Amino acid sequence: MSKKIIKLTEGDIENIVKKVIEEQNYGGPDGSLSKEEKKEIKQLRKDGTISKDDYRQLKKNPFRYSPNWGGKNSGIMNYRTSNGTPLAINVGEGRYDIRYTTISVGGGKAIQGKETPPDVVITIPKYDIAGSSLPYADNMVMPYFDKYLDAKEKFRDIVDTFKEYINAGGGDKLTNVTIKGSADSGTPTLQVPSGYSKLDHPSAKPYNGKTDPKEMNQYLADMRANQYAQALINAIKEKTGFDLKIIVKKGDNFYGQGDGKRGEEFRKITLEPNAEQHSVKNELKIDGKKTPGKKIKNESTKWMVPVYTDGVGKYREGYRVWDDYGNGTWHLALSVKRADELGIDWAFNGVLDAKLTNSGFMVDGKLVGMLGTQEPMRGTRNPNPATDGPISYYSPKITTKSAVRTAVVDGEEIKVAYLKDIIFTFSNQRRG
Repeated sequence: MSKKIIKLTEGDIENIVKKVIEEQNYGGPDGSLSKEEKKEIKQLRKDGTISKDDYRQLKKNPFRYSPNWGGKNSGIMNYRTSNGTPLAINVGEGRYDIRYTTISVGGGKAIQGKETPPDVVITIPKYDIAGSSLPYADNMVMPYFDKYLDAKEKFRDIVDTFKEYINAGGGDKLTNVTIKGSADSGTPTLQVPSGYSKLDHPSAKPYNGKTDPKEMNQYLADMRANQYAQALINAIKEKTGFDLKIIVKKGDNFYGQGDGKRGEEFRKITLEPNAEQHSVKNELKIDGKKTPGKKIKNESTKWMVPVYTDGVGKYREGYRVWDDYGNGTWHLALSVKRADELGIDWAFNGVLDAKLTNSGFMVDGKLVGMLGTQEPMRGTRNPNPATDGPISYYSPKITTKSAVRTAVVDGEEIKVAYLKDIIFTFSNQRRG
């Protein structure tokens, strides 16, 4: 008797594993709880996350039970509920039902230069680094990117722009890169900011021994620019091997000039690359060969992907990936590493805390965003509008992972995370 060989794709294997996990960890077809599930909700009860009644209801009917918030602005949501069953009911003063809808991330746009004519002109803009993009605590001069995430993102963008320019052959044009700091009219002190053990001035004495407030202010302006420049030089060297030279100019010092010279406008770092426009050939690298202007059917490419976190959508550099599974389809994705850096996680699961705050709707400690009356995804509606009532509010999108795959882009294998968006809907509670 001949053996039949069945070939399984990554998608087939994922679906099989998912089904097994669902049967083992999320209860069987009879609606009973697994050991893992019982242990989980028992711990939630022990932690005080859920009430005695919630605990009893979740044990009895985990796939049909909608936690009742009783008109309060906080409570739990049960993500194990079947389609059409609210995650929670009687939410807030409006006594709303909460449900959620998912959709694969779409849209985005091709990265500039991918399909442009052969001659592409690139340059590096002037950067004014201010506000939340500045990685400095009061009276400190070293950049703390891990403490200031907006500053980390800004620095990454600057490094990537220099990297693109240098790798395109423009390094010899970077002969007059300058940086200048500025300090507003506020008074510098010897006070160590909260979360730090001492001032981080590299000189033998704080402020290099200066005691005059104006001179101390000048020290902050100049040293912060100097340290930012050094961080940029080190990052460029690591990414490209190029030795970037940066001229540190004397900073602007607004000490003693009153409240009119106080604020972000007067407390910043200005980076001027003075980079000439640099022309390069737009060549696509396919299977190790450079093929100007050539396109291949269903070729996975780099892509600007819309990503929603904290209620805000931004384009992030990612991928448009062709997946051969089934009839084949396109997916928008980020590299797994980049998804983790942005805090993109798997879809919500189990029983989680949620609350309505002045900052917006929070789920499991994550900010989804401010509720609005405008539909963020076309075609969103309640499963049973006749009985469930109209949708009163929508949350912004929040982007999550839907799968992890290996994709080939420009001849390189990359671990990518497919993306899907989730929105929450708030509808008038069902009557009768």
